Amino acid sequence: MTIAINTRTFVGISDLKIQRQSDGVVYSWPQPETFVLSTNVEQRIQTGRDTQGKMVRLNSYVGGEMPQLSIQYQYLQPEMVAFQIGKQLASGTFDTFIPRSLAVLKGEYAAAALGYLYNGVDVLDTEAAGTLAGASASVTRDGISTALTRQPFATFAPATDDSFAVGDDGALKFSNNLVASQELVTMLIPSAVTGARLSEVFVGPLRVFATLVDTRNRVTLFEAFNASADLEGRSIDFNSGSVEISLLLNNLPGTCGSWSIIDLGDTQVACA
Repeated sequence: MTIAINTRTFVGISDLKIQRQSDGVVYSWPQPETFVLSTNVEQRIQTGRDTQGKMVRLNSYVGGEMPQLSIQYQYLQPEMVAFQIGKQLASGTFDTFIPRSLAVLKGEYAAAALGYLYNGVDVLDTEAAGTLAGASASVTRDGISTALTRQPFATFAPATDDSFAVGDDGALKFSNNLVASQELVTMLIPSAVTGARLSEVFVGPLRVFATLVDTRNRVTLFEAFNASADLEGRSIDFNSGSVEISLLLNNLPGTCGSWSIIDLGDTQVACA
């Protein structure tokens, strides 16, 4: 046995893929930073007395095994957020409200250009009747959030104090007194948006495959044919720029293990 073989050790994970069993989709995520397998073996101890009467350990055996895989990504993406609560994203067009805050430095603000936030806002939505239906705005007066009066965009009268209007593609108009005092205005603007939203479709059973590379550039495969997302106690910090995905590795019926590794001997990785 050469020194290189005797002293080889894993450098790290070179690739990892998670696949949904329901439709065969492989999650197209960046490469993870860490890959930690917790075996969570429950070891039971059998005790007894020695010839001097002391309590000693006589034997131990495995009473259970609940392995778990923790995968750390230095990325945080919408699909990863959905995965953390066991849901899939679905594409479509959705009615929602877009928040906006700005210091009012002028009476009119131009509509948003194509491809920018607020483009696609419809004046028919912003001027819809009802307290929670159309656009709304407020300022702080005497430490209290105070609603502004919404006017029709087309006939906006800037002399009416404490008023605003929202037009197509998020164009804005504000009353003269708001401009004069350079008020900080907080707004909610209704809009139909196109994108991907949390659905009610569960992620369901998963499969996990990974390649591990050692100091001799040799490959070991990791495989788990039945996994599920660990949803308990999840927290999502949108400011962190990272996320930890936790998977429960489950036994398939009739098997004696939920995961395995395959040492591929002299098979090496090649750079493209």
